[in-house]
Amino acid sequence: MTDARTTLDSASSPAAAGEDPGVRAPKEKRPGGSVRSRQPLWKKLAAGGALAAVLLPAGAWLTAKLLPAPPMLEGVPFSSALTDRHGTLLELRLAEDGIYRLKTPLSEIPPAWIAATIHYEDRWFAKHPGVNVPALFRALWGTVTHRPMGASTLTMQLARIRLGLETRSVSGKLAQIFWALRYEAHYAKDEILEAYLNLAPYGGNIEGAGAAARVWFGRAPAELTAAQAASLTIVPQNPVARRPGREAWREAFSRVGESLIAEGVFPETLAPAMRPEAAPAVTGPGKLPHLARHDARLVAALAPGERVRG
Repeated sequence: MTDARTTLDSASSPAAAGEDPGVRAPKEKRPGGSVRSRQPLWKKLAAGGALAAVLLPAGAWLTAKLLPAPPMLEGVPFSSALTDRHGTLLELRLAEDGIYRLKTPLSEIPPAWIAATIHYEDRWFAKHPGVNVPALFRALWGTVTHRPMGASTLTMQLARIRLGLETRSVSGKLAQIFWALRYEAHYAKDEILEAYLNLAPYGGNIEGAGAAARVWFGRAPAELTAAQAASLTIVPQNPVARRPGREAWREAFSRVGESLIAEGVFPETLAPAMRPEAAPAVTGPGKLPHLARHDARLVAALAPGERVRG
C-alpha cells in the first residue's frame, strides 16, 4: 500500500509530468476568458486624476457659459477730462470714488504696453480658457501650505479687481477661478484685456492705463515711449512698493527690460533705454494741469467719465 501511494504521488508531481518546477502555471482565466488585472493603485489614481482634469474644467466652463455674463466696465465711475484741440490735457477730475481713472479704448493703448503686459503678467493669455491649470495647482498648493505664489491670469486679475474678491483663501481662489471662466465664456480676449487695462492699479489713487500715462508721464498712452510703457506694466503686481519713482520700481523696471529684450518682445535697439539708470523720469499727481478758477466751470459741466476737446 505504501509503495502504491508513493508511486501515485510521484506520478502526479510536476517533475513526473515533465514540467519544470521553476515555471509557474499560467493565471487562471476568469469566466468570459479575461485575465485578472493587477494594475498598481497609483496608475488607477493617475488615470482618474487625468480624467477629472479634463472633465471638471469642461463642466465648469459649460456652467459658466450658461450663467449670465459678469460685469465689465459698466457701473465703474470714471474721471472727466478736458483737453485742447491738440489733445493736451487741461484738466483731469477725480472719479466719484476719489480715483483717477480715465476710460481708454484698447485702440489708444500702444502695442508696446500691451505686449509688455502680456509678457510680464500672463504669457499664455491668448491660449488659456481663463486659468493656467499647471500654475493654478501650484498656487492652490501654496495657499494650503501658506506659501503663496503667483498664478493669476489677466482674466483672474480682472475678476478680482472688478468684483472685489478676497483671494487669499482656498475658497476665495476657487471663486476667482470660476469668475474667470465666466469672463472667458462671455467675452473676447480683447474685451478682457481692455477692461483689465482700464482697472489695473498703477500706484496711489491711479487706476487704468489712461490715467497712469497722464499722471506719471504727462502724456496720452499712445504718446508713451516703449520704456515708459514697460515701466508701468510692472506696477500692478505691487502698486505700493513699485509706485513709479521708487527704488523697487527702478529695480523691477531693469529686470523686466532685460526679459523683454532677451525674449525678443522688444528689439535689441531698446536695450540702452531699459537699464536701471535709464528709468523714465516721472511727474506725478502734483504736476497735473489745472484750469484757472474762471475756466473751472467748463470742467464742472462735464458728465462723469466724459472727455471733451476744447
